[in-house]
Amino acid sequence: PVIEGGREAIRRLFSLPNPPDALFCCADVVAAGAMDECVRLGIRVPNDLAIVGYSDLDYSGLLRVPLTTVHQPSRVMGEMAVKVLMDLLDGRKPDNVNTMVPVHLVVRESA
Repeated sequence: PVIEGGREAIRRLFSLPNPPDALFCCADVVAAGAMDECVRLGIRVPNDLAIVGYSDLDYSGLLRVPLTTVHQPSRVMGEMAVKVLMDLLDGRKPDNVNTMVPVHLVVRESA
């Protein structure tokens, strides 16, 4: 499971002689696992380790320490994917499959 990846990352990072003081996770669920393992090991977030996630899932602000995260517009991305799929199904070349979508940082208490 993905959440276990966050837990394992904390165990590995804090077994190093000089563990980091900040961690950027590829997904909020990974960050949630990392934060959970920090609690188990007595690592204080954000005092000992700042953690930032990516995706801004609905529960990210509800964690024990609300998660700072990068918000991605999932609905917009889904709509764009459906448009590309519909174009392909209709035999048309999609307009642009390499579109950038804006993201922004949602600052909460974990960083």
